[in-house]
Parts: sequence; C-alpha cells; structure tokens
Amino acid sequence: MKNLHKLGKIFFLSLLIFLPKTAFADGFDHINIDVDIDKNGIGNIREEWQIDERDNDFTERYKNIQNLKGLKVEDFSVSMDGKNFSPKDQWDIDENFDQKAYKYGRIDYSDDDVDLCWGISERNENNTYELKYKINPIIIGLNDSDMLFFEFVGAYLDPEPDNFTIKINSYKPIDEATKMWAFGYEGDINNKNGSIVAKSTGDINKGRVLLKFPKGTFKTSYTEDKSFDDYKDLAFEGASFEDSEGTAQLTDDDSDFPALLVAIVTIFGVGLGAFGIKKAVDAANTYKLANIKEIPDVKNIKQHTYDQIPYDGNLEDLYLIATNAYPNKTNFDNLINAFFLKWINEGAIDFIEDKKDHGLFKKSLDQIKINHKPANMGEIEEDLFAYLLGAANERSNGYITESAFEKYMRKNHKSLENLAQRIDKVSLKNLLSKGYVEKISKPKMRGRTKEEIYLTTKGMDLYKKFVGFKNYLDDYESIDTRKINDVSILDKYMIYAALFGISEEAYDRFVNVYPDYEYYGFYNYYMLHHISNYSNTTSTAGNSSSFTGAGGSASFGGGAGGFGGGGGGGR
Repeated sequence: MKNLHKLGKIFFLSLLIFLPKTAFADGFDHINIDVDIDKNGIGNIREEWQIDERDNDFTERYKNIQNLKGLKVEDFSVSMDGKNFSPKDQWDIDENFDQKAYKYGRIDYSDDDVDLCWGISERNENNTYELKYKINPIIIGLNDSDMLFFEFVGAYLDPEPDNFTIKINSYKPIDEATKMWAFGYEGDINNKNGSIVAKSTGDINKGRVLLKFPKGTFKTSYTEDKSFDDYKDLAFEGASFEDSEGTAQLTDDDSDFPALLVAIVTIFGVGLGAFGIKKAVDAANTYKLANIKEIPDVKNIKQHTYDQIPYDGNLEDLYLIATNAYPNKTNFDNLINAFFLKWINEGAIDFIEDKKDHGLFKKSLDQIKINHKPANMGEIEEDLFAYLLGAANERSNGYITESAFEKYMRKNHKSLENLAQRIDKVSLKNLLSKGYVEKISKPKMRGRTKEEIYLTTKGMDLYKKFVGFKNYLDDYESIDTRKINDVSILDKYMIYAALFGISEEAYDRFVNVYPDYEYYGFYNYYMLHHISNYSNTTSTAGNSSSFTGAGGSASFGGGAGGFGGGGGGGR
C-alpha cells in the first residue's frame, strides 16, 4: 500500500510537470531585483514586483526574510507607480484594506526572521510595487575569500512569479573571473559588463546566488572562521553542476527524484535531454571505491600531510581518486586548469597578458600562444590540447583570445561532452593497469554477482598521499620552509594546487613564505586568475547540451547553507 501511494504521488507530480504553466497563473508577472553593494559589503536592494490585484481578497503583500544569522534588514520603504507609501510603526495584519492603503511596515518575529509588509492599495491589473531596503552587510568575510550567498527569491513565496531577474552590482565592476553559481530555478547566471545577472527562464523554486570574491574586496563587518569550500560543499549537495560553474538541470531536492524521473520517462516516453538532466544522470555513474570507508575520511585525516608530489604519472589518472576524496569539488574544471598550468610550466604554451587599458567594461585581450606539443600527455590531456590547436588554427596569427576559444569550444561542445564522460573510464583503466585499484566480484541476491572497485594496498597509499599533499598545501605557511632547496619546485606544486582547486590560495601562501616567488616563479596572480577563464570555457562548453549560459547556469537543486530566504505573498 505504501508503494502504491508513492506511485500515485509520482504519477500526480508527473502530470503537474506537463500541465501548461498558465493553468496555475496567479497574475504575479515578475520580480526584478537590483543589488548595489558598497565597499563595506552593505547591500542596497531595490525590488520591483508586478502583480495583477483585481481578483483576490488580500489586503496586503509581504516579503518574509529568514535565516539572517546576524545580518540586519534596514531602511525599508515602499512605493507604487511612483507614489511613496507612508510608514506604520506597528504593522497589524488584521487591519482592513483601506487602513493599509499606501502604508508599509515590518514585523520582527526575531533577529533571524522579519516580514516586510505593505498595503495592496489599488485593485489594478498591473500593480507595480517598488521595495527598497538594506542588508547590512550582505558580504561575508571568510578566511580565504569574500562571499555573497543569499536567497533573494524565497522558496516559500506564494504564488511564485512567472519570472525573475537578479542584478548584482559592486562599488567597482565585478571581475570576469569571479566565481558564480545559482540555485533553485531553471535559467542562467552571467557576468554582464561588470554586473552579475541571474535570470530565470523556466520553473522557479527559489532564487539563491553564491559568489566568490577575492579576500579583501570588501571591508565587511561580518566575518566567519570558515573557508569558501565549507559553504560551497554544503551548497553543492543536491546540485547538478559539480564539474563546472554549471549547466541548468531540472532536478528535485527530495529523495523521490529518481523514482519521479523513471515515472516521467515510462509514462510519457520523454527523453532525458528534454529536461536538461542528462548531466545529473551521468554524475550518478561516477565510479565509487567500495573500500573507501576503510580509510578515514578527508576531514578525519586533516592533520596528515605529505610533503612531496604524490604521483609521477599523468594527472588524469588521479581523477577517480579526486572524485572519491572530494566528491563535491569541481574536479573536471580543476583538472583542465591543472593541464593549462602544466603546459605553461613545460613551455608548450605562453600566456600573454594584455597590458592595454580597454576601459572599465571591456574585456582584456589576453592571449595564449602555442609553442609546441607537450610531452608525455595522457589520453584526455592530448584530446584537450587538440582543442587548443584547433582554436589556434582558426586564428590568422595563431594567438588565441578567450572569446575566440569560447567560440571554438561552443562549436565543438558535443565531442567535448563525450570527452567529459570518458574521463572516469580513462582514469579507472589507468589505475587498474598500474595496480592502484582492482575489480572484485561480490555475490548478490539470487546467485547474481556485482563487480566492485577496490583500492589495493598500493592504491590506499596513493589516496593518503594525495589527500596529505592537499593538506600540506593548505597549511604551507606553517611548515619547515628549510625543506625547499629550489623554489622552482613550487611551480610543480602549483599544478597540483590547481588540481585541488586552490591555485590562487596556494600562490598567496608561497609568496608569503618566499616573497621572491612572485618575481621568479612561472606564474603570477593575474595569470592564475585569468587562465581559469580558459579552463572554465572548456568545462562550460562541455556542459552546453542544455540551458547553457556564458558565465554559468542555475541548478534547480542544491543551494543549502546560505543566508536569507523565506517567502511571502498576499494575506
């Protein structure tokens, strides 16, 4: 009976998905949100709500903001069609329509939970309300970065708007290398002329944005003794873009998602690609190491360090180790970034920094020049380098700008997607051949067997060295620096730092210990910051089979652990 009830629920939900959205329309046309962040990290927010108020019994609208965790909501005001509302010190939800007309107020349930309220005032088809308020501050200062992680459109907003746009501006144009993710809706998020723009194009559950700025960008008064990854790992649970800054995926946050997916495909015969969830299904096929629990998890071996490069083979061999050690990291993106640093280190390519000032809102014209083919490449690395050669061949001078590379990758996204799907298999094949893992058949029910992948003793040692080397780089400033006789070894370390996704942080630590590294190393901070644009272009293009955005797209699931949220509507 329980399974029958569940199947009925799945069938009903499946029908809801295919009913036209207009069948549920409540006349909530849109929310447009503009966020202006000052140097102190304070967010000055303006929201525009357009709602058809002709056919409801409500007397007021409200926006509920929860999960503030010490952030303050200040200076709230409302206007409609250019007419300013008057404040009410004590907001009473039981007052009638006329008593609330052209008035606004707030209800503070606690320091963590507030309603911003205003009277509907007119029964018009297109009431356009303008809300203004501050979040003080909206930027969180972390140990390694400054972060914005806020839910601007609450998950409990009823009704949901047909669409929304969130535009985030800073006191200076936001750098194109700023990492960005969005959660809770079908749509995209991009950097447009120095502003982050998140825009819905389909279903909406919430509108949550996660941005990573270089540490010290803002003089925020709110700090936490955490790293960006502490938030990012939690946010990516249930999200669908762990290999890059995103491809929009229609997933669900609850445990019924796999069954719901099967029901949709079975009942309606709809292909997976129609919902942009192919990437999520592929992600579920990542090879799991069956005996991984025999090794203390990453957090429990945080004190274990290994002060040498852990592996002398091809970087791609380690992909299976990386995805099991750090399952919520952007491992494919990191691998591509590591390849770029490796090619620079070997002299195979040059990164040519654009020295010209093109104005605040113009892209710099950094270029990559190919000198020769790298030696001893692995299968995946060789294929990726071939894309770089292809892009160079389309340029008259052979120099590859970021935009030229992006254009080439988008034309070839299908073959790149295939490559991204092969990386697990290639890594497994190489680890098997070198004795780091083995396949063991285990008996299952009804006489069946299942082949599982186990780390060998040699593989467990590699796993511990791999994690230990990341711990070593994370804690580099506190080690015995006399162990380093030649600072050029730091260039090799930087390649692994990229593989771990910590290249910029590691570079800062190396320069703090060896100030001369800033002048004599292969890399500089500008290069690290901007070379990631090329690697991100590669991974983003590989995910472009659905809802692709130039800067990254939204995941319908995930997004846990941030600030803000709540709901609102009418009452």
